[in-house]
Amino acid sequence: MKRRILYIVAVICCVFFVSCEKFLDEKPNKKLVVLSSVKDAQALMNNSSVFITTHPTSGEFAAGDFYLLTEDWQSLSWQSHRQSYIWGDHVFDDMERNDWSLPYVAVYNANIVLDAIANGEIKQGTQREIADVQGQALFYRSYAFYSLLQLFAKAWDNTTAQSDLGIPLRLSSDFNIPVGRSSVAACYEQIIKDLQEAAGLLNETTALKTRPSKTAAHAFLARVYLNIGRYELAQASANDALASNNQVIDYNTLDATAEFPFATFNEEVIYHVRLWNFLPYPPAPKIERGLLKSYHEDDLRKSLFFVTNNDGTFSYKAGYNGDDGLFNGLATDELLLIRAECFARLGKTSQAIQNLNALLAKRWKSGSFVPFTAMTSEDALKIILEERRKELVFRGLRWSDLKRLNKEPRFAVTLEKTISGKEYVLPPNDNRYVFPIPSAVIQMSGIEQNPR
Repeated sequence: MKRRILYIVAVICCVFFVSCEKFLDEKPNKKLVVLSSVKDAQALMNNSSVFITTHPTSGEFAAGDFYLLTEDWQSLSWQSHRQSYIWGDHVFDDMERNDWSLPYVAVYNANIVLDAIANGEIKQGTQREIADVQGQALFYRSYAFYSLLQLFAKAWDNTTAQSDLGIPLRLSSDFNIPVGRSSVAACYEQIIKDLQEAAGLLNETTALKTRPSKTAAHAFLARVYLNIGRYELAQASANDALASNNQVIDYNTLDATAEFPFATFNEEVIYHVRLWNFLPYPPAPKIERGLLKSYHEDDLRKSLFFVTNNDGTFSYKAGYNGDDGLFNGLATDELLLIRAECFARLGKTSQAIQNLNALLAKRWKSGSFVPFTAMTSEDALKIILEERRKELVFRGLRWSDLKRLNKEPRFAVTLEKTISGKEYVLPPNDNRYVFPIPSAVIQMSGIEQNPR
C-alpha cells in the first residue's frame, strides 16, 4: 500500500512537474513513505514498472528504421505514436502516462532513496549495502535524465550546449520546489557526475541484470561520452566495462526459426531494461528498405532480428529483450562498437577495425566472414557507423545517433515518410528532432516549450 501511494504521488508530481501549490490548496507531505533500512530502499527500487519498463519509445517511431502504410498508421491506437511517426506537434497530449512523465517517476523514486541516505534516515544495513543502494539510485536517476534529454533537448553541440535548453533536473524528492529547465551542458554534467559517483558505490557485479552494477555504470558512461563527442573518455569507459564482461554471442548457435531466438538475460547483457511500449504487430511495421538491403546474405542478424511477411517485406521479430519488446539496456556488442568508433575518430584505424571484426565474426555464417579492412580512419568510421545501425537496431539508440551524426554533414540524412498521399520530410538538425513537451506540463509549470 505504501508503494502504491508513492507511485500515485510520483505520477502527479511528474505530470505537472513544478510547484504543486498551483493546483493544490495544501502542500502534501512528502513523507508518505519513510525509509529506515536498506531493505526498504531496495524494495522501492525493485519496482520494475518504475525503473525497468518505462523508457521512452517515441524515438523509435520517429527514427525511420521502419515504415507504415497509411491504413496501418491510421490504425495505431495512440495519438503519440501517430504523431511521433510524422514528427507532429501534438505528440504527448492524449494521455498523462507518456515519455515525459514516466522517466520523472523514476527520478522521483530515486530521489526518495537519495534523500533518505543524505538525511541519515537509513540506519539498518551495512555501509557496503547503503553505498550500493545509493549507487543504484544515482544510476537510475541518470538513466532517466539521459532518456529525457534524447527526446526533449537538442543534440550536444560544443558551441551552444551552455545555452541550449535541456530538461528540468529534479534533484530532490520534495516536488514543491519549482525547477526550471537547465542547459544541455548542465544536464550532461549532472548525468556524468551521478554515474561517476555511482561507479564508486555500486557492487562490482550483481546476480540480477535488472539491477545496476559498477560494470553497468562504466558501460553507460561510455554511451553518454560517445553521445557528446568525448571519445577518449568513451573509449576508457568502454574498456573498464569490457574488462568485466567481454562476452560475444556466436549467432551461429542460435535458432533463427525460433519465435524469440535470444535469451532475456543472455551473456552479452550487462544491464537489462526495455522501452515501455512495443512496435505495431507485424506485418504493419515494415523494415526500411535501405536498412534491410544493407545486411549481407550471410549476415545472420537479418534472420534473427526480422521476420518475413507474406508480401515479401520484413518486420521486427526479436532482440535482446527476449521477446518482441524493445531492449534499451547495455550490452557488450554496443561497447565494442563504441570502442571501435572512438578508435576510428582518434585516428587509430587498425584498432578500430580489429574491434569491429571481433564482433562481426560472431554475426555471420561460420566460414563466410571476410574481415573488414580500411586504409584510413575515415573509411573505418564509415564502416563502423553502418554496422552500428545494423547491430543496434530497435534498441532506442537510433534517434540519438541521428541527432549527433546530423552535426557532421558527411553523415547527415534526411528522413522521408508518406501518409495519405502527404509527404513528410525531416531535414538534418530540424527543430522537430526535439519533441514538444506535453502541453499540460507547459500550462502548469510555465517552462519554455520547444520550438517546432
